[in-house]
Parts: sequence; C-alpha cells; structure tokens
Amino acid sequence: MDLSRQLARELKLNYNILRAQTDGLTHEDSLLQLPFQGNCLNWVLGHLMEARGRMLAIAGVEPLWDNAEYARYGRGSEPITENAQALRMEKMLADLAASQ
Repeated sequence: MDLSRQLARELKLNYNILRAQTDGLTHEDSLLQLPFQGNCLNWVLGHLMEARGRMLAIAGVEPLWDNAEYARYGRGSEPITENAQALRMEKMLADLAASQ
C-alpha cells in the first residue's frame, strides 16, 4: 500500500473512532474536566484538528481555521477550563469531517 493511501486509511480510522466516541455527547460534555492531569475532550478534538490543519497545509489545501483557532488548541496551549475559551464541539466535528 502506498504512503498516501495508508495515511488516508489511518485518518479515516481515526475519524470513525472519534465519531463513535462522541456520538450522543453535547458541547457541555466536551468541557468536562478529567479527575487527573489531562485535557478535556474539547481541547483534544481541537488539538487533533490543529494537527490536521498542518497536514492540509503540507498538501496545499486551504486551512479550515484561522491562526488564532489553531493556536488555541496547539501543543502546549492552556487547558480549556470554561465555555468562553472553547470552540463548539459541533463545529469541530463538522470541520474534522471536512478535513477528511
């Protein structure tokens, strides 16, 4: 299998797992904090989108988010601790679908 098909397969698998794991969850659910050190689901989804944004840029595809949105969820960014800091989960899931 060539590298581009393998990458597409892995991204599809990743996306399908995300959809299954988020099915039935609300935006408010995505903001719940873990009882140990870690980030909420909202930050994790945004971080995955940020990584996909870098992949799209390498492929020459127009970014789906602006730089501020990507930076909010980039490696080393502060945890999401309140709704005002977060993009809507529904938007992130739609943008993840578009990034497929």
